[in-house]
Amino acid sequence: MSVTPMRTRRLAAGSIAAAFALSGLAAVSTAPAHAAAFDPSCSPPDPAIKTLKISPTQVNVKTGKRTVVVSGTTTGPALDSVYVTADPVGKGVDQFAVGNPKGNSFSVKVVVPKGAGNGKHQIELSLSSEDGYAWYSPADLAAKSLPNSFNVISKPDLVKPTIKKIKLNTKKVNTTRKAAKVQVTATLADKGGSGLDYAYVQLSNGPGNAAAVLKKKRGKWVGTALFPKWAGNKKATVTTASVRDVAGNSTSYGKFPGAKKLTKALKPSFKVVSKSDRKAPSIGSVTVTPNAVKVGERRWQVTYSIKASDTQSGVVSVYPRLVLRGGDYPATTGYSFLTLKKGVWTGKATIWCFDQAGTYDVEIESQDRVGNKSVTRKGTVTLSE
Repeated sequence: MSVTPMRTRRLAAGSIAAAFALSGLAAVSTAPAHAAAFDPSCSPPDPAIKTLKISPTQVNVKTGKRTVVVSGTTTGPALDSVYVTADPVGKGVDQFAVGNPKGNSFSVKVVVPKGAGNGKHQIELSLSSEDGYAWYSPADLAAKSLPNSFNVISKPDLVKPTIKKIKLNTKKVNTTRKAAKVQVTATLADKGGSGLDYAYVQLSNGPGNAAAVLKKKRGKWVGTALFPKWAGNKKATVTTASVRDVAGNSTSYGKFPGAKKLTKALKPSFKVVSKSDRKAPSIGSVTVTPNAVKVGERRWQVTYSIKASDTQSGVVSVYPRLVLRGGDYPATTGYSFLTLKKGVWTGKATIWCFDQAGTYDVEIESQDRVGNKSVTRKGTVTLSE
């Protein structure tokens, strides 16, 4: 079993969620499924696997997808999320699944698609709680006398699909008053046998960005991107694209590692007429509760309530942290990713037992929808020993 230091546990869970998103599960969230009670102890426990069941232990996907349920119980704190990876021992694509547990029990449905790898699939298990994280390899599970695999009977699809052409339904959009719909149509190819699943196309002119998920409709692969206001008067084009088949094979296009080049046939463009937003958001009232705590013997949870405004494209994110006054490399703590609720950006952050005592400024980074950023310091929090 692998565990991580307290400060990096949430990052570990986040990186797993990112892997799920890249695999095609774009709607994965690391947010807790329930409001777990905050544990103030300096070393909160990690969740630990207690029981595990895999059912059924064999599926035949030659004619279509099947579901394998991975369920179990844990000891320690209540679970926030559970991630399961099914890794074929031979050739094939890993299959992923995420579940919302209840307390110390979970049940995760792993969908095994047509074209999945043939033979044994080994299980990897990731458990996350409010402040804890644990990862179990197949060997870790076997060492605990727990099941760690299931068998798949399949005609594997090992061929990656491709995008041959991308077309747009317009040569010009005007988003001065409102966002504009752009229909995206693609010609896709798949020779592996499992069939196409979906394609994704990103359009951008720098300030303005829009994406379309393409699904098959009346024999064509079509999707709609909503190009935003305040995008400026710059030409927009396809910047990234990807295609995925049912078995999980995928091909990406763009300017990033591992991606294929976007050829002329994949880069149609259109003119954008719009207003420009060059003004960053501004921060209004800032409240941190509590704003004075004692460190050393316990952890604390603080709540941020921040008002932010942007009269043009609108605020899209607000990220606060606490920065210790003084020094060339001041200590920082209290990181949080806020959500907008009834006009106020709110969220919680942890003050750790080993944080340095002193006066901390509340530093807030805010960003609008076209990428303008502002960094503001407003308010203080005092940590004493």
